[in-house]
Amino acid sequence: MNKLNLQAFWEENRASEGHSFRTDKPRAPISLPLDDHYLCGVLSFDMRRYHLDAPYREEINREANAILKREIGRAFFSEKELPIRPMRIEEVFESFFVFSENNPPWLETNIRTIEDLQRLIDRVSRLDLEDILLPEGWERVVAQYEERVGRKVYFGTGGRGPATVGASVIGTGNLCLWLMDYPEVIQEFYELLADVYVRYARILRRLTHADFEGWWITDDNSCLFSPRQYERFCAPVLKVLFDNFAPSLSANRYQHSDSAMGHLMPILNALGVNSVNFGPTIHPAAIREAMPTTYINGQLPPLVLRNGSEEDIREYVRRDFDAAGGDGGLTCTTAGSVDEGTPFENLRAYMLAVQELTRYDS
Repeated sequence: MNKLNLQAFWEENRASEGHSFRTDKPRAPISLPLDDHYLCGVLSFDMRRYHLDAPYREEINREANAILKREIGRAFFSEKELPIRPMRIEEVFESFFVFSENNPPWLETNIRTIEDLQRLIDRVSRLDLEDILLPEGWERVVAQYEERVGRKVYFGTGGRGPATVGASVIGTGNLCLWLMDYPEVIQEFYELLADVYVRYARILRRLTHADFEGWWITDDNSCLFSPRQYERFCAPVLKVLFDNFAPSLSANRYQHSDSAMGHLMPILNALGVNSVNFGPTIHPAAIREAMPTTYINGQLPPLVLRNGSEEDIREYVRRDFDAAGGDGGLTCTTAGSVDEGTPFENLRAYMLAVQELTRYDS
């Protein structure tokens, strides 16, 4: 791996970035989405405390960054953490986080029956969102953080997509069954979600003076919906979010869904989704065919990056670039996040493959 100069690699990557269809750059850029799941394989730490204690999180991130800078040439985790956050849209609908020492937090629900869901719909429809989205004294905390990091904080710029919010609020099993058994109640839920989501984002954007266009969603559970169900329940939520917060076609409309949801790509294309990161079972050529003007972030399978040989990794880099990189509309990244336990030598092999096989300047 002596052909990989880490400092030069990341300098060239900065010159190659920009999510637009252009080839006047050295090569396709690379993105390594390292998250708290990946962090578990780098360091041993208390995951519960990591998510609840900002100074502790900064300490762990500093330790991880020191290792990452040595092994792959740059830091990936924030060393200046905002100690508060706004309520999540799922929490508005009474989902709640479960924290444990050894696992990233996950969302749970108390919905057990369709009557529970109907009562929840009634409660949420009467909420005064202005009073609950941010903790008391948040302005002072955010102002101190902005001074510390030298940049503005914005809330209300995106969030979980409608399929995943539904699974978190209703329960995955309940959602799958009730889509069939109680479609009218599920439609009532999604109509309320669209209304509340817009009010939620407007409040957060107004409070943090976020007056720019764009909306991002992460929606792993979208694979649970058939095209007909997705068009009825989920697409209207996305449309109202895009209409309100990304009204122009040039505004960022990003969707991540690392599931087998290729059957929904025509619907997302019709909604104007223009930047995507899809699951590892979806070939980049299929994305380009279904969504010809959409920027592709992908499509290396995370298990190939974790368990594959250097040649396996190079084969997928060639595939992705041949299928979707020639027009400049590709960032090389994993189809989903980077798995815990992915060796540094494999990350370096990926970087070298992108450096050598995705060039526009040769």
